[in-house]
Amino acid sequence: VGLLITGPDLVEEMEEGAFNPYGELLTAAEEREIPRAQLLAGDAFDLGKGRMVALWPEAAEKSSNENSLVLRLDYGKSVSLFTGDAGLSSEEVYAKHLDGVDLFKVSHHGSKGATGEWLLSRAQPRISVISAGANNIYGHPTPEVLARLAAAGSDVYSTADCGAVTLRSNERGALSLHTQLPP
Repeated sequence: VGLLITGPDLVEEMEEGAFNPYGELLTAAEEREIPRAQLLAGDAFDLGKGRMVALWPEAAEKSSNENSLVLRLDYGKSVSLFTGDAGLSSEEVYAKHLDGVDLFKVSHHGSKGATGEWLLSRAQPRISVISAGANNIYGHPTPEVLARLAAAGSDVYSTADCGAVTLRSNERGALSLHTQLPP
């Protein structure tokens, strides 16, 4: 790993001794002397021939979910949106920076508290990928989110059903999709 990219650190403090995987990640990176970049909305960097732009958060948030990075990747004629766990109220802020996307990594594993109609009306995703474990205890992706994605006209692939989902894009914007299991 050559660089760890995160959002800002949380505003609230963790309880002493509480399970803190994010803290463990930061400690491991520090021990290995891996540089870290903390991004806020508007920060951007080149990624090969593409350009990655942070759309969220605008400042450090109190909730770890709301502190999740939301990134837009512009690569040739292709646009991809990678969301973390930020919910509906955050979507209303960053969605204004969207005007259609080819690939959408669905927010918060398909939780009903994210991937709202406003975001989908701005993103109009051609392909949506949901990262969720099969038979997870949260019931993700939820029927509400699947219905919203269907209403938006997006082709949906879930890791719970398809295993690993791999997408490739060329500079002309053509996407090719491969799933580990038949969709």
